[in-house]
Amino acid sequence: MDSPQAEMEKKRSVPKKGVVKQLPGQTTTTSLLPYSKASIKSAWSNGDFGGASMMGSIILKFGGSSCGGKLGQVLKLIDKHAREGCVAVVVSAMGKSTDLLIDAADKACLDQIEESNAKVDDIQNIAHSNIKEHCPEKGLQSEIIQSVDKLISELRQLLLGISLVRELSPATLDRLLSFGERLSSVVIASLLQASGTPAHPVDGKDWVVTNDEHGKAQVDWSETQTKLTALSQTWQESSVPVVTGFLGATLSGKRTTLGRNGSDYTAALLGQGIGACRVIINTDVPGVFTADPGIVKEAYPVPELSYVEAMELSIYGSRMFHPRTILPLVEQRIPMVIRNTDDPEGKATTIMDSTSLSQMSATCVTQLEGMAVIDLRSRLGQETSASSSGMQHIGIRLTSCLGSSNIRIHHASFAANGQAVHIVIHRDHVPEAKRVMVTEFEREMRKHELEEMNIWEPVTLLSLVRAPQSVLPKVLSALTVARVKVRSISQGSNSSCVSFIVDSHDTAVAVRCAHTSINLGHQIVSLVILGSNANSLGLLERLLTKRQEYLSRYKVEFRVVGTFHTCGRSSDYSLVEQGVDIESIVAQMKDPSKRCNENPAGKRMSAVIPVRVLQRLRQMPCPIVVDCNRLEIEGSEFYKTCFQLGIHVVVSNAASVTRLSRVITNHELITFDNCVGASVPICDSIRMTNQMGDRVSSIEASLSGTCGYVALSLSEGAHLSDAVYTAITNSYAEPHIEVDLSGLDVARKLIVIARQMGLELSFDNIKTTPLVSEECLAVMRETLSAGEASDADAETLRQALVPLDSSVQESLSNDRPPGTTLAYIASIDFTTDPPKASVGPQFVSARHPAYSLNGTDIYALIRRCGADSAPLLVQGAGCGSMSALGIVGDILKTAQKLQGSGSISS
Repeated sequence: MDSPQAEMEKKRSVPKKGVVKQLPGQTTTTSLLPYSKASIKSAWSNGDFGGASMMGSIILKFGGSSCGGKLGQVLKLIDKHAREGCVAVVVSAMGKSTDLLIDAADKACLDQIEESNAKVDDIQNIAHSNIKEHCPEKGLQSEIIQSVDKLISELRQLLLGISLVRELSPATLDRLLSFGERLSSVVIASLLQASGTPAHPVDGKDWVVTNDEHGKAQVDWSETQTKLTALSQTWQESSVPVVTGFLGATLSGKRTTLGRNGSDYTAALLGQGIGACRVIINTDVPGVFTADPGIVKEAYPVPELSYVEAMELSIYGSRMFHPRTILPLVEQRIPMVIRNTDDPEGKATTIMDSTSLSQMSATCVTQLEGMAVIDLRSRLGQETSASSSGMQHIGIRLTSCLGSSNIRIHHASFAANGQAVHIVIHRDHVPEAKRVMVTEFEREMRKHELEEMNIWEPVTLLSLVRAPQSVLPKVLSALTVARVKVRSISQGSNSSCVSFIVDSHDTAVAVRCAHTSINLGHQIVSLVILGSNANSLGLLERLLTKRQEYLSRYKVEFRVVGTFHTCGRSSDYSLVEQGVDIESIVAQMKDPSKRCNENPAGKRMSAVIPVRVLQRLRQMPCPIVVDCNRLEIEGSEFYKTCFQLGIHVVVSNAASVTRLSRVITNHELITFDNCVGASVPICDSIRMTNQMGDRVSSIEASLSGTCGYVALSLSEGAHLSDAVYTAITNSYAEPHIEVDLSGLDVARKLIVIARQMGLELSFDNIKTTPLVSEECLAVMRETLSAGEASDADAETLRQALVPLDSSVQESLSNDRPPGTTLAYIASIDFTTDPPKASVGPQFVSARHPAYSLNGTDIYALIRRCGADSAPLLVQGAGCGSMSALGIVGDILKTAQKLQGSGSISS
C-alpha cells in the first residue's frame, strides 16, 4: 500500500479521469472545456434555495497560509465585514497542519507512534500559539485551548488505532484530514467570540452530503441543499458561522473530503445555498495572474474573468481554482473575488457573468505540463468509407476506447476525413493508452492499414485564455523566432482559448514569449554583453543614462543580466535575471586599476562562455548576446550555439563578422549593421533601396572615423604623433590603431557591405592603400602592448612617432593640391563580378562629400541603378560614443523581431 503522503499526492496531482466526447461530424479540433455555456446556465437551475436569513450575505474564504500566519488580519477582515452586514466564513487548516497530519499518518502506519505524536504536537503548538497571540485574556485562552485539546486527544486516538493495524484506508484518511479544518474552525470562531464578534463553528459534515468516493467525493446537491436549509435556520442572525472547508459526509455519516481546491468549492456551495451576493477568496496573491509568476515575473493580476474563462483557465493548467468551484455560482450569477489577504483593498480578480465584463482585459497564459502526444493515422491510399475494411472514423474510435478506460483526453485534433487523430493525454496514462489502442486497432495494425503510432513526451499544453484572433500571429511569430517548436495548435469553436503543444524543455521560454508578445505594455530585453573595451563601456553608459527614454519612447526595458570578457576574470559566469548594477560595472571599467585588457591570443568564445550559461539565458525574456569584443576571436561555434538555443546575437565589430561564414552572417538571428556605420544607417539604406525595387550600383564612402580624424588633423597641420595619441585616448581607434590606419578595418567593412548585397567579396579583390607609410605602421606594431591600448601605451606610441612627424608633414605638403583636404575613401562597384573595390587616401576638393566632414564623421554616397535615381547621401559620427548608439539600434531591431511586431529605429 502506498504511504498516506503518496496517497494524498496522487489525489491532489493526478488529473481527474474522464473523456471529452467527440461528435461524429467533427472535422477539425475539439474544445477542452467539458461544459457548454448552455449546460453551465442550467447546471443548478433546479436548486431550491433556502437559508433566507443569510440571503445577500458575503462568503469569506481563507486558505491555510492566511489561517496560519496571518490570523490577526483574518480576524480583522471578518470583524469588518460582520459590522457591515451578514457574513459567513469558510476556513482551511491552519498553516502546514494538513502536511503534518499526513506525516503523522505516515509514521503511524510504520508503527512509529512517538514520531507520529510529535507531528501532532506541532499541530497543537500552531493552534496554541495562535490562541495565545490573539486572545490575551487568560481565562478565555484556557477555554479555547481546552476545546482544541479535546480534538487533539481524539486525533491521537485515531493515530494509535492506525499504528495498531498499520493500515490507512481512504475513509480513515479522510477522517484524519478533517482535524485540520475542524481545529481551524473552532479556533477562529472562538477568537472572534472572544474579541466581541459573535461566531460559532460549523462542521461541513453537518450539511455537505457526498458519495463515498473518499478523497475526491462528489456532492449530492439536492441532499446538501436540504441539510443546509435546515441548518442555516438554526444560526443566530448576528452570529458568524465559521465553516470547515474541504469536508463533507455520506448520507450514513462517514466523513469525506472534496479533493483539490475543496475549501473554495465549499465556499461556492455555501454561497449558492444561502443566496450570497458575493464569494471572496482570500489568498496569498492579488487574484488570477496573466501567467505563472514563477516563470514570468512581469505577470500581473487580471481584473475580471467570465465564468467560462475561469473554468477554461482551471482546465488548461491554472491551479487557482477547480472547474466545479465555478458551477455553483453561475445560475445565481454570484461574483467570486480572489484577493490578497494582506491587501484586501488592492488589486483583485472578479469572476462574474460575461455580460458584466468590461471590453478591455488581458490574455492569460497557462501551461499544463507532464503531457504526451499520441498521433495515429491511416496509411495513405486507404479507403475512408465504412464499407471498405471497417476503417471508420479512427478519431471517434480512439476517443471512445480511451474514454471507456477512464483516460482523459486534454486536447484532440482530427483530420477532415476522420482518418487521422492527434491527442494529448497525461504522460502517466501512456502505457495504459497504448494497451487500449493496440487492442482497439489490432486488426488494422495486423493488416498494416495504420501508420506506426507516434508518441512524443514530455510535452506541455500551452494555452491562451481570452485570446482574440489578432494575437495568434504575434504569438506564433515570437515562438518561431525563439526557436520553440510548436507541434500542434487548436481552438474550440465556442472557446476563447487557443492551445499550443510544445516540448517540455521549451515550457518556460514559450510561456515568456507568449506573455511578452501579447500582454506587456513594454518589452523586456535580457542582454549579455561580451567585451571590456570602449564599445562595451559606451553601450553600458548609454543604457544607464537613456534607460527611461528607451522605456517611454520605444516601450523597451533593457536588463543587462551579465557582462563577460575574455581576460579570465569572469569565472563564475553568473546571470542576474532582474539586471546587474550597471552603474557599478561602469565605475569598475573606468577604474584603470581594475580595467581588463582582453587576451590578445583570443580564446574561442565557445570555451569562454559555457553552454550552461546560454541555456539559462534562453529562459529569460528576449535573450540577446551583444558581442563587443574588438579582437579577432573565432566566434563561429559560439554563434552557432546561440542560434541553436534561439538566442539572438548583435555583433559590433567588422573583424568578427568577416571571419564568419556566409551561412552564419546570413542567419536571421544575427545583426551587425552597426559595425559598418556606427550610428549612420548605411546598411539600412542599402536594404531600403533593394526593398523599393531598385538596386545599389556602387558606393563611395569614408567608413573609418579614426582615419577621417587623423587625415583631417594632418590636413590642419597637426603632427601624426599627436593625432594618433588623441585617437587612442578618446577611444576612436581599434585596440591596435594600425588596423585602422592600414586600411584593414575599412576593407572589412566593405566585405560586410557586400554580404548585405548578397555578394561575396574577399580581401584579394580589394585594393588597399594605407593612410600612413609602412614605416609608421611598423612603429605602431612594435610599440603598442598586447590588448586594449591604455593612455600609457598611447603616450609611449606618441613619443615613438615624434621622429616621423616632420617627414609625414613634408610628404603631405608635397603631394597635396591647393584647395583640397586629405580623406580616406573606400569605393565598391557592384556592376562587376566580382565587385571591384578599393580603399586609400585621397585629396578631395570642396565639392566632395568628404571635404565638409567634421572630426570622426563618416559618410556613404549610395548610387542606384534606376535611371532617375539620384545618389543617396548619409553621414554622421562614425566612432567614439556614437558607436554605442549604433549597437543600441541593432538591439532595438532585434527586440522587435522577438516581439513579433514591426521595426523601430533609434
